[in-house]
Amino acid sequence: LVLVLGETVGLKELASTSPYLAASRCSHFPWRLSLRGGEEIKLSKTMEVLWDRANAARMLQENMHNGGSEDAKKLKHLVDEIKDYLKSTSALLRHEVCYALGQTGSSDAVPTLSRILQDRTEEAIVRHEAAEALAAIGDEECQPLLVEMLHDPCPEVADTCTIAIDRMKWQREKKGEVLLQNSEFVSVDPAPAFEKKETQPERQFAWISQAYLDKTKSLFDRYRALFSLRNIGGHDAVKVICQGLKDPNALFRHEVAFVLGQMSDPEALHDLQSVLEDTNENSMVRHEAAEAIGGMGLVECRDLLERFLKDSNPIVSQSCEVALDMTAYWKDFKEAR
Repeated sequence: LVLVLGETVGLKELASTSPYLAASRCSHFPWRLSLRGGEEIKLSKTMEVLWDRANAARMLQENMHNGGSEDAKKLKHLVDEIKDYLKSTSALLRHEVCYALGQTGSSDAVPTLSRILQDRTEEAIVRHEAAEALAAIGDEECQPLLVEMLHDPCPEVADTCTIAIDRMKWQREKKGEVLLQNSEFVSVDPAPAFEKKETQPERQFAWISQAYLDKTKSLFDRYRALFSLRNIGGHDAVKVICQGLKDPNALFRHEVAFVLGQMSDPEALHDLQSVLEDTNENSMVRHEAAEAIGGMGLVECRDLLERFLKDSNPIVSQSCEVALDMTAYWKDFKEAR
């Protein structure tokens, strides 16, 4: 059972209401995290509550046309509750808050996200997520700020703003067309998958793979190819996607690791392990690698994740902490089936 808008309802009932809740693809975090050894880990529990609120807000936003001022008040209240977690000293949690705010689709989050994006004292991973969230919400009023931040000295932030602007341009040209098409993944992605161009699946896979690996193409188009490969799925797609972990662009590598986490295919384990073990790698990339490994739910990954619980970078160590809880959750889930 989960608590949504003050009412206790069954997960099955929620699933029939919104596939977003049923799939829980917005984040790596499952609905309920089992805690290692029965000990209470505040970060995981906080993220659990955070996503309960974000999922409820997303439901309200999606059905706003059926409601009225009362639903708008509930939505604003939920968004305010989510924003309250930004007071945390954990950059990992603040980054997750920004991602959650973007997934709600609520314009109530725009002022807060804009402030975070402009704050150069904030961690890059948090500012990046704020920019991506602004694009996910898609309000045109965000455009001037995103253009201004194209010259930010932090490359991950500047690159995110470039992709965000391209995404909003694409959405304008599609006149608000729904971005989620023919995909089991219901997250609001930073770039839409490509439309089908070939009647033969092999040819479609070939040109998408080529676009994904082509460093002369824009980041936005390569992101589109990445999410297209994710939607295609399978070991062959995973093998191609893993090649992106060697890309020179840190933001791209970070998104590749995130997508591999969504796919949760053990085929990617070796490559993700190499990323996590590389202490010279960008912490944003290692963070996504750790959570992707945790999302696979493989017991054999516990030793690997535990090795980095004391990593010198808090973003990495905390990601491993959460990843271990994810591993425990999926282990219990599989045993209960």
